[in-house]
Amino acid sequence: MDDGYPYDLGTHGRRVTTRSETAQRWFDRGLVWTYGFNHEEAIACFRRAAEADPDCAMAHWGQAHAAGPNYNLPWEIMDEAGKAQALAAAYDATQAALALRDRVTPAEAALISALTVRYPQRRPLPDQSAWDRTYADAMRTVHAAYPDDLDLAALFAEALMTCTPWRMWDLGTERPAEGAATEEAMQVLEAAMARPGGMAHPGLLHLWVHLMEMSPHPERALPQADVLRTLVPDAGHLVHMPTHIDVLCGQYHDVVHWNERAVAADLRYYAREGAMNIYSGYRLHDYHFVIYGALFLGQLAPALAALRGMEETIPEDILRIESPPMADYFESYLAMEPHVLIRFGHWQDILALPARTDTALWCTHEATRLYARGVALAALGRPDEAEAEEARFLEALARLPVTRLLHNNRVVDLL
Repeated sequence: MDDGYPYDLGTHGRRVTTRSETAQRWFDRGLVWTYGFNHEEAIACFRRAAEADPDCAMAHWGQAHAAGPNYNLPWEIMDEAGKAQALAAAYDATQAALALRDRVTPAEAALISALTVRYPQRRPLPDQSAWDRTYADAMRTVHAAYPDDLDLAALFAEALMTCTPWRMWDLGTERPAEGAATEEAMQVLEAAMARPGGMAHPGLLHLWVHLMEMSPHPERALPQADVLRTLVPDAGHLVHMPTHIDVLCGQYHDVVHWNERAVAADLRYYAREGAMNIYSGYRLHDYHFVIYGALFLGQLAPALAALRGMEETIPEDILRIESPPMADYFESYLAMEPHVLIRFGHWQDILALPARTDTALWCTHEATRLYARGVALAALGRPDEAEAEEARFLEALARLPVTRLLHNNRVVDLL
């Protein structure tokens, strides 16, 4: 049935307890968006499922699951207001699902019950990481009861990885990080991918890419990456994710090409939903990867096009949103132009770059601009002026808040 929903999300779905095919259709969409880390759109779809069938317990489960922490946005980096809002929404949806638990299948009941330890109360705590581990333990039990269920395997692996997001490997020793369930997550994902349908499951493949990208052998995810990049055409983040492996394996043409495809997918979402949402960060991430790959290839044109795309689709107003702290999350992506100009030796263009009007808001941009000016002046044989710019750069660097991020890295550490 064509209901006008404009996104091609592939074919993955999960039959849930409902008498409404409309609710089923919206649930499937929400589940795929969840695997694609567009949690806002996932929640919107799960809400539509609940509207179509208020007795669909899994529609409420989906809202609760998607409202909580994830690998890219754990409790620990949420601002206090955002954490409280997320927890309240997740807790309320969990309670709605619990009220319907006696009407569902045993597997669905187990999933719903697991949420009670993920969101044990509505009031936030300063540190909620213990809830993540308790939830992972609960999902281990669910997975053990249904070992052939691919969705449950993906949800269990995600629960394990969300306990230590981006800290699955010790980069110094190239071994699993202490305290991380890296080996268990690998076993779960490898077993699930070996089952029928496993190599066509967007959640399993996405998580495997994340798990392998910081490992000593990222090439182990190349087969999964090649499937994932076309599996869910309009989920831009899933089109993008394989390039986390491409870039580590030196496949820079694929980095540029597939991130341009991811941008195109995410622009379809932008055209419908606008810029003022957290998913805009994923579009910025695509543009950033285009730039990164283009710099390795020595291709100026795609890098400049990506810079223009970021500027055209991220208004300054989004950086002024305090909860979530969008400037901390997004502003550093908009400071890439000086890096591009350095890479191609455009020294005069660097010296012509103006400061932003509000340099406190655009603090990464200002520090990066001053750094680039120092490099340009040194390259032009003007060392005294370069040293003066270096001093200005160090002053700007000292003013950078430690909360300012470039993806999962602190800008103060990068600069």
